[in-house]
Amino acid sequence: MGLKIDDRKVEAVKQMQAPKDKKGLQSFQGMVNYLKRYSAQLTRLFQPLKPLLLEDIEWSWDSSHKEAFDGIKEELTRTPVLAFFNPKAEHVIQTDASLKGLGAVLLQEGRPVVYVSRTLTPAEERYSNIERQLLGVVFSMWRLHNYVYGGPVRVQTDYKPLGAI
Repeated sequence: MGLKIDDRKVEAVKQMQAPKDKKGLQSFQGMVNYLKRYSAQLTRLFQPLKPLLLEDIEWSWDSSHKEAFDGIKEELTRTPVLAFFNPKAEHVIQTDASLKGLGAVLLQEGRPVVYVSRTLTPAEERYSNIERQLLGVVFSMWRLHNYVYGGPVRVQTDYKPLGAI
């Protein structure tokens, strides 16, 4: 039992055509941003398309953009079911940070409840590894505040030096 994307909408995503211009890509980006809670990978998969949204860039759709677009469609049509949030269950947040982005998942009883992610700003990309990892923890607590406020939270990260803080 849990939340999942409607089967009709999955079929609509499968049939979706690639954007023809910047306005079409902006619309697609809006859909991806709305659906990020269902997948930890969408922010990373959208990365190759972001430069096409810049004001001073001329529209030029190539094979790398098509590959990213198709990868996003594939991810959206195979994402797992999310568990319903239970305020009485233990809150576990798993975080990760890369050179390009931050991601986290709220787990309850080992099942994902919600995913959050974002890309790093150019300044944040220059942070040291421990600073990026800690930024990932802060970001996840901020974004998941409505879920975890007022209760104990266990934060898990694969970056061992952060455990001492």
